[in-house]
Amino acid sequence: MVYGTYEHYTAYYGAIEQAEFDKLNYRASLLIDVFTGQRAASATGCKQARLDDCACTLIQLMEATENTSAGQGLTSVSNDGYSESYQAVTPEDIQENLRQAAFKVLSGTGLMSAL
Repeated sequence: MVYGTYEHYTAYYGAIEQAEFDKLNYRASLLIDVFTGQRAASATGCKQARLDDCACTLIQLMEATENTSAGQGLTSVSNDGYSESYQAVTPEDIQENLRQAAFKVLSGTGLMSAL
């Protein structure tokens, strides 16, 4: 089951091609199912609206991750004499960021409570 809608995404999160949205929405929906222990599939009413928003939030994060320099994260900047420090971003870091974002959006729905 997919949770995000293209209309919601383009209205609140920005422009994206329909094909790219569909690909990312599928991945985001799979993550939501994992994060919620499959409870999201039976959600109705206002929980369904929160799932739509959650999927769109995850899509935005996934799109931003794919569009930045892969494997790099800026950790510090110095202005005088200009210096930058980078730290490798692991797939686990990305997964945890996505889980935390989903938790923020779905907090209070009971969908991400402890199993």
